[in-house]
Amino acid sequence: PSLLPRWRGAAPVQRSLEAGDADVGVTVLQTVLKMDAGPVAAQSNPRPVVDGDDAPGLLDELFSVGARLLIDDVFPKLWTGDVPFEDQDPAGVVEAPKLTRDEGALAICGAPVDGRSLSETARDKVRAFRPWPGTFVDVSVDGAEPFRLKVLDAAVSECPAGVAAGQLAFEQKTLVLPCADGSALALGRVQAPNKKPTDGAGFWNGLRGADCVVREEAW
Repeated sequence: PSLLPRWRGAAPVQRSLEAGDADVGVTVLQTVLKMDAGPVAAQSNPRPVVDGDDAPGLLDELFSVGARLLIDDVFPKLWTGDVPFEDQDPAGVVEAPKLTRDEGALAICGAPVDGRSLSETARDKVRAFRPWPGTFVDVSVDGAEPFRLKVLDAAVSECPAGVAAGQLAFEQKTLVLPCADGSALALGRVQAPNKKPTDGAGFWNGLRGADCVVREEAW
């Protein structure tokens, strides 16, 4: 489901969240050979994306909205031949390719590219890629071999003073990952290899005072 012609393809809700779109929605259209390219019969009102939204929740919600739109708006007009089909604007087309397993790395280095901070971009990817393919950062504890830390839930946070980018910190009962642009990501739930998911406090306590940093190769 998407507000066509934006996000044609296999993963429209996920790509919309990943891109930081302000709104999502659903479109009823006539089927043609090319995916999601047919004329539009009806479209829902834009639904603002809010804190707490993620791909599974929005998919369930938007499928219900789409079914109701089809039953209440399109079917009555279909029986009388009065469906106001409208061609899509080719200039507004954005593709939504399927997700792949190797897309889950969170970028906390470099410079922002689209007006969002690095932490906003990372948060948006976390909620877009839940539950699959998931998101992660590769971290090292006291210089040991890096391991993949899955990030299951995240939010934008204040950056703690005096903490270098890539250095995990625990501030105000929150596990925080500073980013290179001065923003920070609060890691609500994480999962280390062969461990159960835990909240940020549980992971921090398990470090027992050791330094945990994003691996150097990411910078």
